[in-house]
Amino acid sequence: MISEQRTRLIYPLSIFITALFLRLLYLAQSSANPTFLSPIVDSYAYHLLALSILDGTATGEALFWQPLFYPSFLALVYKAAGISFWAPRILQALAGSFSCVLVYYTASMAFSRRTGLIAGLLMAFYGPLIFIEGELLAEGWAVFWIACLIPLLMLTIRKDHPLIYILTGLCGALAVLTRPPLLIFFIAACVGQTIILSRQVPLKQALVRLAIIAVGFGFIALPVARMNRNLTGQQGFLPSSGGINLYIGNNPDWVRTVMARPGFEWRSVYRLPYKDGCTNNWEASAWFREKTLQFAKEQPDIFLRGLLQKTSRFFSSREIPRNLDIYLFRQWAPLLSALVWKNSGFGFPFGIFLPLVLLGLALNWRRIPWPIWALLIFYPPVIILHFVAARYRLLIMPAAAVAAAAGLAGISGFVQKRRWNKALACAIFVAVLAVASSFPRSYPEEEVNFEAEMYRGMGHKFSEQKLFSAAIPYLVKSLSLQADYLNALNDMSIILTEMKRPEEALQYAERALALRPDFGGLSYNLGLIQLEINNLDEAEKNFRKALACGDEGVHVHINLGITLSRQGRFGEAAVEFKTALEIDPQNKATRTFLEQAEKSSRGKK
Repeated sequence: MISEQRTRLIYPLSIFITALFLRLLYLAQSSANPTFLSPIVDSYAYHLLALSILDGTATGEALFWQPLFYPSFLALVYKAAGISFWAPRILQALAGSFSCVLVYYTASMAFSRRTGLIAGLLMAFYGPLIFIEGELLAEGWAVFWIACLIPLLMLTIRKDHPLIYILTGLCGALAVLTRPPLLIFFIAACVGQTIILSRQVPLKQALVRLAIIAVGFGFIALPVARMNRNLTGQQGFLPSSGGINLYIGNNPDWVRTVMARPGFEWRSVYRLPYKDGCTNNWEASAWFREKTLQFAKEQPDIFLRGLLQKTSRFFSSREIPRNLDIYLFRQWAPLLSALVWKNSGFGFPFGIFLPLVLLGLALNWRRIPWPIWALLIFYPPVIILHFVAARYRLLIMPAAAVAAAAGLAGISGFVQKRRWNKALACAIFVAVLAVASSFPRSYPEEEVNFEAEMYRGMGHKFSEQKLFSAAIPYLVKSLSLQADYLNALNDMSIILTEMKRPEEALQYAERALALRPDFGGLSYNLGLIQLEINNLDEAEKNFRKALACGDEGVHVHINLGITLSRQGRFGEAAVEFKTALEIDPQNKATRTFLEQAEKSSRGKK
């Protein structure tokens, strides 16, 4: 009895200490990477939103563009600990370590403490999870909420206690507010558990328990929905980015939109509905959903082919990047380098992990609890329907680790019982699936120069902060890695223009436009430089080209008007200023320009 009690304590404690040690070691090593104290892209966006929440300047559209939980978490940490990039990471390391312990308890309930130990250690050593918990991103917390949810859902069958149901609802709401695609899993898991429970107790009692779960969910979700209605006038608690995320992976040119890089390419996708008359993110989201549905109806063959291609990405052994490539960061962290790698199309650890998951499900399909099945069945299709990235796949880990541990335990049992034929069959099964998940050897998303993109991201961030001297070395580094990097060239042209070095800026702007002559924004930026050096004919040509490319922004018309005024073409200039005022009637500077142009036009006559 004493030995059993010690086991109950030692196993989870060992898992927690191991997981925490690995996560803190990784943080210490990765602190050398350039973005650790200077986050970029999504991490930077979360950071800025957290700051705006703190100072009360966050708008309703900004708050409800992304899921609400993570920026709120960052804001709370900043309020308690100051603006620190270490504090949230340490808290995430602690949460990640608890996730490993919770997976241990899940596997112990479903199988045995030995299997639980394996599952917890698989989570503890899973490199991609360690990496994402060390970033200012939401997925580590989503894994934690799922790790809480699964055992709570299992307990709803075993124990009749209102607190369990309330906690299940609370964790479900927090999971959905962290990663909205989990909503389908949560509903399916709750309904399935209710059906299972109805076989043990009267249906009315089972429905009462489901209602209590709903109360717990509403305790979190309803105030968020109320805040959304008050701030934006919209109904619901889900963010407005759902539409664009659906469209990105479902359109005739979906590979290009999935690969749209931060900068001009992303903005060109984001602005599509606004060119069609939408005025806010919610209208834009509806526009994107409508276009997606239209695409699926009119081109079902391309739509279905895309689903198949995205499915292969989800089950690829490699970590498919989005705005972040885990393999880039191996150079700063020896631990990550050992735990995550790829070679000739094979990616570790998922290339081994996936076959073990499928083996565990095959050997123990009757013993696998429904919440685990629910996550593995309902979550992947939601991601595949949108678009696939490694950090989104991570959310299956609390269920997958249990199944993988069961697979390893199954192989171990065959070996211990000297059932060599079955052990060999399992080994062949794992090897075949590991090879199958490694083809094709690359996807277009993996061909991006993420190191150049990282340095450009840092330079762009400093540029936005008007720290131009700090930005230039990063952009120079980016261009040394990729000479034809459009966004870095454009950033350099903008910075040099701001620094009153237009002749140097001109070279970068021309190189950028030569790469993408169809981007109106690039023509506009080149026009600004030409205007700065008083090359009025070229400035006019580029502003008109920007308009022809669909860039109908108010500033294009204003600067074209200024160019025409300097040429003495005041009547034409007045037309441009009037157009600018139609777009932005409150712009006082434009009204002044118009009055001056009309006065000069009358005087000229």
